[in-house]
Amino acid sequence: MTTDGLVPPSAREGGASPQDFRDEVARELRACYRELAGDRARLSALEELERLTLELAAELRRPLTVFDVVRSAPTAAERERRRALVQSLRGGG
Repeated sequence: MTTDGLVPPSAREGGASPQDFRDEVARELRACYRELAGDRARLSALEELERLTLELAAELRRPLTVFDVVRSAPTAAERERRRALVQSLRGGG
């Protein structure tokens, strides 16, 4: 019987059973899905920031700062939403 270089642990070593490995794979898959969901949220935030910055740069006709993007929001709620988008861009959200 070939093990392809893998050596199964003996019972005395407290090694993983096939069920344990299946659980490990399932845990890693769930972690990967969580990461993917976070990447999707970040991508959506970046797309929204790009749209906002393109519109604002055309209006102001100059390079932008983060403050320009946040302060140009028409309401306090929109300013907060834009702050959250910036945090997502910078890895803090």
